[in-house]
Amino acid sequence: MKGAIDRSETSLSSAEREKVNGFLSDLHTRASQLIQKLDVNEVREKVKQSFMDLELMDRRGEWTQEIFEIISSNLSDDTSQEAIEKAVSEVFRNIKDNDYLMRAIHNIINVSETNEGMLEKGKNEIIHELESVLPFALALNLLTKAQIQNTEVLEACVHLWKKKRNEMGGAIRGLGFKKAIKLISVEQPIVKMLKGRKKPNYPHSQGRCILPFNIIEATAVEAVSGRHENACAGLTLAQHYPGKYTQCASELDEQGQEPLFNYPLPKHWSDLYTTWNMQFCATCNERPELLSKLLIPAVSGYQAKPGAYISRRAYALYTALNYLFFRAEKPNPVPVLPKVVEQAWGHSNRVCSRLYQRKVTSEVADWKMAVAA
Repeated sequence: MKGAIDRSETSLSSAEREKVNGFLSDLHTRASQLIQKLDVNEVREKVKQSFMDLELMDRRGEWTQEIFEIISSNLSDDTSQEAIEKAVSEVFRNIKDNDYLMRAIHNIINVSETNEGMLEKGKNEIIHELESVLPFALALNLLTKAQIQNTEVLEACVHLWKKKRNEMGGAIRGLGFKKAIKLISVEQPIVKMLKGRKKPNYPHSQGRCILPFNIIEATAVEAVSGRHENACAGLTLAQHYPGKYTQCASELDEQGQEPLFNYPLPKHWSDLYTTWNMQFCATCNERPELLSKLLIPAVSGYQAKPGAYISRRAYALYTALNYLFFRAEKPNPVPVLPKVVEQAWGHSNRVCSRLYQRKVTSEVADWKMAVAA
């Protein structure tokens, strides 16, 4: 869009932000009340069950490989009532730090208020889904943190899960075609990243092609499903791929541990990706599990290191998909996302994609000069 900026395409006003903060505060209070009623020992056993479903623990509660014992030191601490409350509080803080997601929530609140009872019903459904998915989310957060801190944990998971899936007939048999393709498309970049870290010179081209390809995969699903505005937001993300305005697409952090991806304005890109992908996941039958991989603190707490966001999200997605494959029982059905919510969220994401594009455009000249120098 050229010319004057439309009023609907500016940042939230203080009154609008306050409205969203009130909604989130109410949700946070309800989540805290839920946590206070939990039987921590029961939650801890369910967390262990998640690790069993992932084949990381055996039925006696013993780790199947020595490397996974790294998780043990945090298992008790991170599943205490205080730690669970702290983790949930961090999720809400991270949501509030994402201006694009805050705008989406504002849109959702507005359309829900026009339908009697929808907003209250939505809050109740969120808390119900939190209760059902909490043990898996805690396990996912523990494992993702371990994979970030020690890539040998990630490597062991890749070898174990590939072997187990093959023994059980392959990904397509367990997940269906679409989710199997997603699993493979996230597994291959992780394998390449692990191999790249072992080379004398880290391949800085990693992520330049595969990341936009993966985004376009999901964007195509959105377009076919009629969610065209969210698809447009996805195209903007794919267009601003890692390395577009820099000399390398990715590099290892100062510790030589984590890959950092150089997409334009990484904090804003990650903010936009989060709300775009959240809407995509919210329309899936496995909504609680798939939203968990975006909201757990190990992934959503990217603000200080936004270049690491997409690799952390990939680890969590990879775990979630394997969990859905190995899990003995099918996930509980979730209510369908109301059409008006879906449309309001998609519209917000498209607007935010234009806001992001404007921010990038304003910086492009300086980036090109820096690269030329």
